Amino acid sequence: MQSPKWAEDYSAFPSAEAYIKSINARAASPPSSLEHLFSFSLHCLDNSITCLGPCASLTNSWPTPTLDMVKFTRSERALVVRGALSYCVGPKDAACVYMDQITRRLVYLGSEAVSRSEEGLAHFSISAIINCAGNSSPLSEDTLSACGVTFMRHLQFVDRAVVAGQDNLGLIERGADAVAEALASEGGNILVHCVAGVSRSASVVIAFLVKHRGKSLLEASLAVKEARPVVYPNWGFWRALRELEKRVRGENSIPETAIEQYHLKEEYPLSTHVFGETERS
Repeated sequence: MQSPKWAEDYSAFPSAEAYIKSINARAASPPSSLEHLFSFSLHCLDNSITCLGPCASLTNSWPTPTLDMVKFTRSERALVVRGALSYCVGPKDAACVYMDQITRRLVYLGSEAVSRSEEGLAHFSISAIINCAGNSSPLSEDTLSACGVTFMRHLQFVDRAVVAGQDNLGLIERGADAVAEALASEGGNILVHCVAGVSRSASVVIAFLVKHRGKSLLEASLAVKEARPVVYPNWGFWRALRELEKRVRGENSIPETAIEQYHLKEEYPLSTHVFGETERS
């Protein structure tokens, strides 16, 4: 498989710092290799087309729509997949994005399907859950306890770039602190999820790597995108992540112009465009 363009560009430099310096030197006209970070990956599109609808996972908390995907154009299918992954994924929809070098514990990023499945929690040996979606309903405390989950945090925020009264930076940072707290506690692995594992929880994991593990925003976002290609924070979250990096590291490794030029800037999750304002179960 051919390496993505950003990987080729990145490997051409002797260090991450040299790559970041090169990018910032071209801030007014960011390199096209950065477009990868602000684009949705279609890697799962063909597989998901066949399972959306009647074969949707029973672990999600959305009513399952019936869709005739054959009639959709490829771009319309992409909208469905990106905005509604939790309709079709199973209890193993998570990717390891970080391993603690001392405890050897793993941080997984995924959809709510994992958190709502006893099978999924056991498969990944999860003992801590950071739920980054106000509209995601977890299993009962008794069920989670029986599954060995001893640490639980639930962040109440929605996946919209701009919401009156929502502190994107504060919520993302609290999530990052919760991941660090979970790793410092006793137990097994950590699951960070929202509904689809695409925007909110991805932003929290990236923020954790920046604030608590010394990564630049570029390094952290590349690593998370590599582990889970469907990662796609909304542009409001990207702005918050840049603000966090500036405060923590004193500089920004991703120019704002890259976000402005390459991000699609949807105000609402694409699942809303496709399925409407459906009530959660």
